Amino acid sequence: MQSVGRYRIEREIGRGAMGVVYLAMDPAIKRPVAIKTLNMALLASGPGQEAFYRERLFREARLAAQLSHPNIVKLYDAVEVDGWACLILEYVAGTPLDGRVAAGPLPSREALSVLTQLASALDYAHQSGIVHRDIKPGNVLVNAQGIPKLTDFGVARIVSRKTTVTANALGTPGYMAPEQVRDQELSGQTDQFALGVVAYELLTGKKPFDSDTLSALVYKILEEDPPPSGCGAAVDQVLRRAMAKPAQDRFPTCTEFIETLQQAFLAPAVIPAAAKPAPKPASWAPLIVVVLTTLALLGAARLWQMHSSRPPAPVAPAVTEEKKTQPTQAPATTVAPATPSLDPSVPKPKPKMPLKKAQAAPLVQTPVLARVQVNTTPSGARLLFDNDPTQSCTSPCDRNLPHGPHSLVATLDGYRASSTQFEVPRHPNLTLILDKLQGTVAIDASLLGALVAVDGKRWPSPGPTEIPLNEGDHHFKVELNGVVVLDRVLNVKPGGRILVRAPAPR
Repeated sequence: MQSVGRYRIEREIGRGAMGVVYLAMDPAIKRPVAIKTLNMALLASGPGQEAFYRERLFREARLAAQLSHPNIVKLYDAVEVDGWACLILEYVAGTPLDGRVAAGPLPSREALSVLTQLASALDYAHQSGIVHRDIKPGNVLVNAQGIPKLTDFGVARIVSRKTTVTANALGTPGYMAPEQVRDQELSGQTDQFALGVVAYELLTGKKPFDSDTLSALVYKILEEDPPPSGCGAAVDQVLRRAMAKPAQDRFPTCTEFIETLQQAFLAPAVIPAAAKPAPKPASWAPLIVVVLTTLALLGAARLWQMHSSRPPAPVAPAVTEEKKTQPTQAPATTVAPATPSLDPSVPKPKPKMPLKKAQAAPLVQTPVLARVQVNTTPSGARLLFDNDPTQSCTSPCDRNLPHGPHSLVATLDGYRASSTQFEVPRHPNLTLILDKLQGTVAIDASLLGALVAVDGKRWPSPGPTEIPLNEGDHHFKVELNGVVVLDRVLNVKPGGRILVRAPAPR
């Protein structure tokens, strides 16, 4: 095949069970495009089915062509040539995500960045009424700037059922939700399940559901929870919810799933929990007792005050009976109320001074402390709390910190510094995953189509491409048109970039 319509094919860039992907050029506007071909005969399940699948494929392609999102590969056109359906797609010069995962798990920060962008693309498609149905690393392209782009919109809905029974596509069902395996109604939560599988794979380098036989794989999807990821209980709880068997138990949107996953990495103790039961109605009996007791004490105090402030009553004069035998009468004696003496020699009583109210001593507030335990992956990182050198330790460690907001910075040689904000006592346990410093080996455009092997393993994307690698020595072998142009060890330094070009002609 030399051309498709006005598009001139330059070379093959991929091959799968259903067809081939070519790099082509649109001569009208000098724009590179990717042409994905699908064999209609392979899609047909019986005689006369080709027309049905052809019409359905192009209808889905027209819907997908309406999508416009920075993380979705744009579908330009759909045509048919000699029994092959040809989709004209945006060309993304980059690496398929499955090739990146084949080299090992991604650093958590890089994985979360990729997942955040994919979640945004999926929610956008779901709002447009389109479910992808085949989310997997092989359908994600990562360009040179590290931006992931979802591809195969308009195709997955047609071929997803076919791939479940295609022998050489057994890996695809490992990303399918239970309702998809059962051939039930699908929704955005179906794509969310697959995104949860992808998240698990990016963080661990392994698939949560994997088996050598299709029947065993289907059983795991329908009945078993994903095994622990090794990233902590909080992360596992979020991943299990995204991959819950009933679709209604998953997150409302893919974005909410990834945001909760990010929170689990920064503050593992904070996980959305079920609503707390309503508090029991308060009992009024204790309050009534307190009020009545208070009123009784106030009444008694008032009576005592009135009694103590009343002046003493005068004493009635005592009357003595006259004795007839006595010649004279003694005058009756009366007791008058006490009056102040006018005699200056008699000391006057001192006036009673009012009692001074005791002044309360100022309260000294002692800060309330709570224990915070911190772990890092890997351990041995230096932890600095609130930018205070006196509050530092080596992970794992714990500190008693006052209630309120705090900051934390973790540093370790050979790794990027990681920082977070947390609150005490809300976050009693923290886990920080440090990303190892990496460098990049760039295969120049002069090596277009070159085959690349890194440390003895074939790199899935031909040149030009960007290959992120951990610090250290890596053996590179680059072959172009059957000629080995590079076969040596390259020393990759953190943050460094090595450019590999074709040798100058002699």
